[in-house]
Amino acid sequence: MKKCSKLIYFSAMGIVSIWANNISAKPAVEINQLSFVQPPQTKAWNDYPRTRGDWRLSLNEDGSTARYLDQNENSLFQVDCRVSIPSITIWRAGQTQGSQLIKIRTETLEEVFRTRSSSGISIELEPTHPLLDAMSITIGRFSVEVEGMETLYLPAWAEFSRVVEDCR
Repeated sequence: MKKCSKLIYFSAMGIVSIWANNISAKPAVEINQLSFVQPPQTKAWNDYPRTRGDWRLSLNEDGSTARYLDQNENSLFQVDCRVSIPSITIWRAGQTQGSQLIKIRTETLEEVFRTRSSSGISIELEPTHPLLDAMSITIGRFSVEVEGMETLYLPAWAEFSRVVEDCR
């Protein structure tokens, strides 16, 4: 019996050894033959990081104002509600020669306006304008673009929405 069990053992080892030698060590598909999908090299506007800064809300007798301030506390952007008119003014810091175009993009809406130039770049909107809702509920951020100026990528935080709601 001992010889028989050794023979079976060695026979089984031989079969395993033959089977193992037939298995190739290289993969069925070589790694360098795989083609991976490469992400596009250009970014969409909402993929850029937000402009560094923070929103500040202030209340006044005729409404409220939300300012987006850089790390030096300089206003880069502001939305102002005047309840007495009622009107919402959107203002962006910067100087231009006369009237300029401003583009505001959100996840769901994009609009271009002709601006007024008075110590910055501004537009007036009615409190019920659809762009204000789109700016308030957009996922992540909205952008503010003026030709010849750095684009602002601003977070859609509560301060902005509060000013819009105060004017309604």
